[in-house]
Amino acid sequence: MKAYELLLVNKTMIELLAKNDLDVGDVKYIEAYKDYSRLMAEGHKQLYVLQYIEDEYDISKSTIKRLIKKFGKDVEL
Repeated sequence: MKAYELLLVNKTMIELLAKNDLDVGDVKYIEAYKDYSRLMAEGHKQLYVLQYIEDEYDISKSTIKRLIKKFGKDVEL
């Protein structure tokens, strides 16, 4: 398969990602966001959760906060 064919097959999904300001590289943060959501739902304080995610996934607090905002917003279909 050529790169062109891969893009063509996934054109709709890629356009949807771009429309919603999501990057393909954001996929690497999915597990961190799942842990953030779980810990917050369990009632942990946000400061504790941010510190845990920072230590566990080696992600800065500013990046985590940006991801929370990005992943938590409603998408346009």
